[in-house]
Amino acid sequence: MQASEILKIHTSGRNEDDFLAWHPEKFGAFTVRSAYRLALDEQLRSDGRQATSANPLGTSTDWKLIWQTPVPPKVRIFAWKLARNALATQVNMAHRKMETFATCTICGNADETTYHAMIQCPHARGLWSVMREVWNLPTEEMLFEHNPDWFMHALKRLDVDQRVFFLMTMWRVWHIHNELTHQKQPAPIEASKRFLMSYVQSLLLIEQNVVVDLEKGKQSVDQLKGFSKHGKPAEKRPHVKDKWRPPDEGVAKLNVDGAFSMDGRAGTGMIMRRSDGSVVFAACRQLNGYADALEAEIAAMEEGLALGLAWEPGPFILESDSADALMLAKEGTPNLSRHAMRIKLIRDRIREREVGLQKVSRDANGASHGLALLGRVHERSGVWLQNYQPEIAEAIKADCISPV
Repeated sequence: MQASEILKIHTSGRNEDDFLAWHPEKFGAFTVRSAYRLALDEQLRSDGRQATSANPLGTSTDWKLIWQTPVPPKVRIFAWKLARNALATQVNMAHRKMETFATCTICGNADETTYHAMIQCPHARGLWSVMREVWNLPTEEMLFEHNPDWFMHALKRLDVDQRVFFLMTMWRVWHIHNELTHQKQPAPIEASKRFLMSYVQSLLLIEQNVVVDLEKGKQSVDQLKGFSKHGKPAEKRPHVKDKWRPPDEGVAKLNVDGAFSMDGRAGTGMIMRRSDGSVVFAACRQLNGYADALEAEIAAMEEGLALGLAWEPGPFILESDSADALMLAKEGTPNLSRHAMRIKLIRDRIREREVGLQKVSRDANGASHGLALLGRVHERSGVWLQNYQPEIAEAIKADCISPV
């Protein structure tokens, strides 16, 4: 496996010097965010789980139970901290040498873990008790601390309405905890009960009347619908495909695209046209041993620029549907990625001529995409100045606002 990954590294043909780069970041420059992700991934890997940028908890669905619950952002952030065991409990602060003792300062009956602070402490039990009178909340037996992920396990057993009630109650429990910890007089339990009921009623009103102006007293809440069934979904607008747009007179336009499959096979597609839609050239290439889609996009830019400089004497615009590839190609962006040698060559070629860079949608990049697929799927490589293959001619015709 390691040998195959090493073979995917494309070395410089110019004998460039090696340099240090930060591999967890795609642009090669260090960021605190990427360092955090790396540390979290290592931590979860040691626990037998794996994290990704879209999946920080190492699970595919649990994280959505928090972020997709229709509660205010501050409540979701609080729930995220609770799930990560990142609340400032006595146990956590003692572990970080910020406190001498881990005992709960409110009741003094046990160490103040997250579970104790949120479920077992007398002030917490009191609020849970009164909220269960009006909301369908899990019992304390259902919230038994059988493993460190007790909170996420509880969320998995709840529907969306119950998750709203559960998270809002947790959030209020922590607020009261902080008031008591800082020697402030908290609101009476009945006041907290009224506050939560009013808050959730407002959230439900907003959720059920998304497209209605909220004029006081003129909207009613359907309790049976709850948060899971708040009216008919909005009608989707029909998707209108974008089309390739010709450049201004005297300027050519080069469209490039890369296609990639997980087995390392890739393809590039390049096509240059003038303002009247006439084609300067169309090209595709089959590639092997590529690591990702971004590498294929960069290869398409590199080869497209070489062909454009060779066949078009005037200025031209390079269009791509890859925002990352365009960002790397722009001057000023750190060039420390694993594609640095190719990016340097691309920047050198851009400086040779007045070449503009432009981001377009996939729909407006159809001809080059079709050429890239021709290279990857059909394993074709070639450059055509005229007498195009039927599939290329069809792609060019479909790409234009009006048939060429």
